[in-house]
Amino acid sequence: ALQTVLQPVIESFIYNDRLLWLMEQGHSNVKVIPVFSETISPRNLALVVIK
Repeated sequence: ALQTVLQPVIESFIYNDRLLWLMEQGHSNVKVIPVFSETISPRNLALVVIK
């Protein structure tokens, strides 16, 4: 029950942390995009960096 509530929040923090780290490394074109529908899986996001 608690894991179900906290899991999306923690995963959001992880995505944001990785996104900010990439931006700190000098990558200005960084995006988090959905790869497929969230109804298929809640882990549907990808970090995309274009050099």
